[in-house]
Parts: sequence; structure tokens; C-alpha cells
Amino acid sequence: MNHFTHERVTHNVTKIEDYNVYTLLIEGEDRAVLLDTGLGIGNLREYVEKLTDKPITVYLTHAHGDHTFGVGWWDEAYLNEDDFHLFQNVEPKDRIASIKRLTGKDDIKVEDLAPKFTGKLIPYHDGDIIDLGGTTLEVVEIPGHTPGCSMFLMKEDRIMIYGDAVGRKSGLWSDGTASQLVAALEHLQEYDDQYDRIFRFHHGLEWPKGFDKEVLECARNIVNHTDAHMRVPFSNFEEVYSASIVDLNDPELSRVDGKIGNVLYLPKNAK
Repeated sequence: MNHFTHERVTHNVTKIEDYNVYTLLIEGEDRAVLLDTGLGIGNLREYVEKLTDKPITVYLTHAHGDHTFGVGWWDEAYLNEDDFHLFQNVEPKDRIASIKRLTGKDDIKVEDLAPKFTGKLIPYHDGDIIDLGGTTLEVVEIPGHTPGCSMFLMKEDRIMIYGDAVGRKSGLWSDGTASQLVAALEHLQEYDDQYDRIFRFHHGLEWPKGFDKEVLECARNIVNHTDAHMRVPFSNFEEVYSASIVDLNDPELSRVDGKIGNVLYLPKNAK
């Protein structure tokens, strides 16, 4: 079963939609990179290899399952070393519950899922350069959402691929803390003059530049204990707080002040 759809969004980037998450195929003159592997429902490798004739290398922006469950179709993948301990390398049957929760679908079958990853994880680090031939990516570590969560700067195209590192519900769920996110977003400001466009992997691909500064403000407020500290319902977590006041009647928990960037966090991450 292949449920994927795709759209060419620039001359060298194809967005592949996998239920409620995206992966990106980025092509240079010589080779291609696939950023993330989605939920692992259906044969993503077979699908992607019909979109390009270039050799493909897989890079994972972070270790959460909705971005990595499809990696079992490949023999190797690159992941920030700080996320290795979060990588969920489990049998297909052990992913069913998570995938049903992430998709809201009850008809997920084990036989439709990617196999268990038996290949090699290769570490990447902040500042690494990936030369695809005419298209160059630079790794920008933005820990917080996960310890090794990373962005990818398309240098010639002036596009920063945020992934899940920063968003309107920037989530501090794993080991990352608000103070780590502050430091990471201050690091991101060093790249502010190197990109004009932002790509994310949920709720629409392209986002307006500048909302990272709103997230930075939220993270600083959490560290200083001056945030709204508003309890919100979110996913399967028992106790989640929002740094800004949000509309609880909105399923997306949008900020009531009209700004975009926000931070949702667990109590243990508010430091």
C-alpha cells in the first residue's frame, strides 16, 4: 500500500506527504538527500526512487517516530548523534499503537509498515556540509524539541528547513529544556541573513520568516518563570503547559494575540 502524494515545490525540492507529516526530496546535479522518512506506512523507498534517478542519502532531522518510522527501507541513515538514544528501532507490530495515535486511523496493518531498521546510523553534527552538486546543505543544530534536533540550510536557495525544531507549538517533550532552546535560537539568529524562506514538516510546508523570534521570547519567559504557564490538553501527555495564552477551542491551540510562535512544554523541561 502506498498512500503518498508529492508536489514539486522548487526546481530541486519535492514535498512528499505522508498523512500529516512531510518528507523532502532535495536534488542536486549529482545526488539527492531525503530529509526524514515519515510514518513508515507503505514503501517510501520504492515511491521516492520513481521520483529521481540520482543516488539518495537519508538524513533524519530528529529521532521522533513520525519522522523515522520509514527508515527500515534503507541500509543506512544519518542522524544527529545526540538523538541516537531516542531512536525507536522496533518491530513493525510494536509501532502500531504509536502510528494509530499519530494518524487517528484504526485500519493500520502490520504488513503495510516498513521493516525494522537493520542498517547503520551515521552521526552528523552542527556545521556539516552536504554537497549534492550545485545544491549545498549545511546542518544547523537547534536542540530543544529533541537534544539533536537539526535544521538544514539550503545555501544557494536561501531556504532554511526548520523541520520540527521551531514552530507554533514548539514541543519540549524529550530531554530538551527551555534554556537549551534559548541558546539554540540565539545560535539560529546568526543565520538570519542567510535565508529568506522557511520550510516545516507539519501543517503546511512554507512559513513566514520571523516567528522563531516569537518562540525565542517564549523560551526566555519559561526560563525566567514569566510565561503564561497555561495548562493545555495535548496528545497523550498528562500535563502540558503553553508559554503563551492560546485558544482552547482551536484544535491547533493558536495564540490569542495573533502571533505564531509558541512553546508547549512538560514541567520537567521548564528549566
